[in-house]
Order: sequence, then C-alpha cells, then structure tokens
Amino acid sequence: MLAVTGLPAAAEKPPATAFIDVNVVPMDSERVLTGQTVVVEGDRILSVGPSAKATIPRGATRIAAKGRYLMPGLADMHIHIPVEGSDEASASKEFWLFVAHGVTTARVMIGQPEHLALRDRIASGALLGPTLYVASPPLGIKAGTLPGVPELKTLDDARRFPSKQKKAGYDAVKILDDLTLEQYDAIAAGCREAGIPLVGHVPDAVSLEHALESQASIEHLAGYIEALIPADLRRKPDLRFRDILGKLETARIPDLIVATKKAHGVNVPTLYFWSALVGSDTPEQLGTRAGLEFVPAKEKAAWVEQRTKALARMGTPPVDYSSYHAVRAQITKALSDAGTTLLLGTDSPDFYNVAGVAAHEELDRLVAAGLTPYQALSGGTREAAAFVHGEKEFGTIAPGLRADLILAEANPLAGVATLRTPVGVMVRGRWIARPEIQQHLDAIAAEAK
Repeated sequence: MLAVTGLPAAAEKPPATAFIDVNVVPMDSERVLTGQTVVVEGDRILSVGPSAKATIPRGATRIAAKGRYLMPGLADMHIHIPVEGSDEASASKEFWLFVAHGVTTARVMIGQPEHLALRDRIASGALLGPTLYVASPPLGIKAGTLPGVPELKTLDDARRFPSKQKKAGYDAVKILDDLTLEQYDAIAAGCREAGIPLVGHVPDAVSLEHALESQASIEHLAGYIEALIPADLRRKPDLRFRDILGKLETARIPDLIVATKKAHGVNVPTLYFWSALVGSDTPEQLGTRAGLEFVPAKEKAAWVEQRTKALARMGTPPVDYSSYHAVRAQITKALSDAGTTLLLGTDSPDFYNVAGVAAHEELDRLVAAGLTPYQALSGGTREAAAFVHGEKEFGTIAPGLRADLILAEANPLAGVATLRTPVGVMVRGRWIARPEIQQHLDAIAAEAK
C-alpha cells in the first residue's frame, strides 16, 4: 500500500502559512474578495483581509497566490470505506484520493467500528484524510450481511437501535430499503429520543412524504422517482427501471417539491453514480470514466463482469435510459429552484465511481442539470457544514474556522472544472502543493496496474 509520508506527528502543529494577494471565494455568499492575504496558524484560519494591511507571523510559509482563487475544501456527503479496506494502510490510499481532489470533509454512509477509529486518528492529526462523519451500520438489509447489522425481532429492537449507535459514537443512523412501515416508524422514534439523525434510502414500504417527516437526509433522490410511477405499474411484480421509461407522471414533480420544502427536506442526488448504476453503457464505454487509473485491476475486472451480466439480462437492443436520468436531473433542478438543500455526494468508491474524482463529476452533473456553479458548490461547502451543525468548523473561509482550503488557478464560480487539478490543497493547516499531490497520485496509479 502507498506509504503516506511527510506528515506532522499528532502532537505537532503545521507551520504558519500565508496565501499572499489571493482572490478569496468565501462561500458565505456568491462573491469574490480580491487582493486578500489569508493567514493560517496551526489547523485554523487566523486572519483574512486586504494584503496591504495583513500581518504575517515570522517564519510563516508564504504562498504567492496573485491571480489565483482560494475557496473552502469540499465535503463529500456520501462516501464509503469498504469493509475489506477499513485497515489504516488501505484506507490511507482512499483518503489520499479524496484529499488530492480537494475533498477535506466526508460523511461515511455505512459505518463500522474501524471507521470510528479512523475518524479519531484523522481528527488527532495522526492520519491524513478528510474529516469524517460516520453513519451507523445500516438497517434495512438482511441481518449479518454486514458487521453490526442486527436482526430486528421486535419493534422494540428497532426503537432501541439508534440509542445504541449514538453511545457507540456514530453520527447518524443509516437505513436501506427492506423495512416495514412499522419498523421504520420505530427507528425514527428511537432517533428522535436519542437525538441522532436518521439518514439514507426511503424504504419500499414508506412514502416519500412520510420519509420527509422523519429523515435528516434522503440519498439518491430515493422516493421521488417512485412517487411518479403510475399506480397500475407500482402493483406490477418485479418492477424494473426499464418498465417505467417514458411512463413517469412528471406533472407530479411540483407537488413533491412543495412537500420537500414544507418539511425542510435535504437530498443528496448522486447523479453521476446513478448514471453508471442504471444504464446500458458497455464496460468499454464505462471504462472511459475519469480516474479509473487509480482503481486496482482486480476491482475493475469485477465491474466488467457485473455490467456484462447485467447487459445479458437486459437482452437486445440495449435499453436507452436517458429519459430516466433526465427526470432525475429535472427533479434536482426543481429542488434547487425551490431553495431546498442539496448536498454534494458521490457514493464513491463504487461501480466506476472513483474516490475524489467523482466529486468533480458530480459537480459537473449538477451544473448540467441547471444549477449555477455557486449553487453546486454550496452543497459541498456551507450547506454541508450547516447540515452537520459544523458552521463554526468548516464550509466557509473566515477566521477561526478549520484550515481546509483549495487553491485554484481560476474562479470556481465561473466554472467548477478548475477544481479538478488544484494548485494545492490545505488539510487541517497542512499545505500540499501540486507536485506532492501528483507524486502520490502517480504512486496510486502505478500500484493499481
């Protein structure tokens, strides 16, 4: 595995750093502050102000940033750390991919005890990686499928689960699809009693409107497409994605948006991941996706086999899923237009979906759906911070906040593509310039061959 070198020891503070004469994109509103000097001391932003008035600590590292743009690091609010990759050596490679692409905060959506330990190691400074928020092992799949997934024998089991997860140190309770309405309501009640958020899918037995009353976030726009399926089709056994193409009742979308806004609903669309998961692209077509050079050959071979078998089940001619994804984009735009919260999330690493890289692909999809760059970036900065009540920690650029920063060549509010290859990334006050980023990316790619 890649050895992550050059990190400060846990007890050490990174040296003071000053970004000289930089354009600041603070992300507290859609604005740019020109000619600023941003001083970082330890893992915190010390000051932000006009360069002519800046006081720079003696011995600080000075980064000449004239003409460049400094913005907060990105938060990917739906990631995974595979169970088989939960050891520190394996996870460090994934964390490097996130950090190298400017992702400095992440929400792990299927948690394990090992992930809590990794979260604490990162927080202490002993391990380089994005600051982690970790959801619990999921309910809504067969008991024992993953470590920590219990059998819900009674509704009391479901109701007690959230308090146990909070005591264990998890930041949220994660649910998947296979829950009865009674189980769902018991879990939601337990979350309210324990004071822990309920996040995840909308189970098949639960309506979107009901889920919006209980869940802190809904992943993958779960429940929205289902709410648009005609009633006669919903009753069809073994309903497949291909069965609903061209039949969705899109005239109902405004009602769903009103319900979302009324409930202050939060969504994580994951448009990019879903475009690979639901589709007829061949392995050769999916093989052109960005970042696959960082994925081990064995994992890519498994993806090829998975898609090849799926295509065989579909038969010929291939199904065109473009209308389905157009409806997902339409829902996303409508949610944004209504002022509801959309968070940046990728579900990476997963099927043709590479850690770190996928955040930029998702930003592109959000902009293609009709969001402005500022709206798309807000879901990965200030909105993400507000969601986890971390406004005083990250998400904007201001004195006292954690020094998680991206230095870009061009203005990200004019185009998000500039963030794909940052000049450098700062993580908890540690500056990583492009040459060091590239060195580690090259090492990960070499190992993946």
